Amino acid sequence: MIISLGPVLICFLTIAVLTGYLYFILYKSNTIFLRSVKLLFGIMVVIMCRMLFPINFPFTYSIYDTEILPILVDIANYPVVLFHLEMTVSFLFALIWTCGAAILLIRYFYLRKTTRKYLMQYVVEKEALTPH
Repeated sequence: MIISLGPVLICFLTIAVLTGYLYFILYKSNTIFLRSVKLLFGIMVVIMCRMLFPINFPFTYSIYDTEILPILVDIANYPVVLFHLEMTVSFLFALIWTCGAAILLIRYFYLRKTTRKYLMQYVVEKEALTPH
């Protein structure tokens, strides 16, 4: 298996199309999909599997592009200087993504803690239920 930028870009495009289709089904469609929950779940499984495996499999047939992909690779490998540190554009995007994920994770745990603290006021203990 070879890890390269081509499958990652194809993975990104596949995820974008499937996520757009899922958004359309859930929010923009006039009909209610009560019977097609399995279909929605199947689409989400395909999205998750495609996100997990951005690699070339032995049975994959590649279409080699000599015009667009080299331009995207050049952009991704373009050097950028930020705070006196030299890095590539792809590393900068990965750094921004990692920082955003960390911030959202911290926010999630903070909201979870405050919600739990709020809801604990309404928990009935076992001793309060027994008559005296």
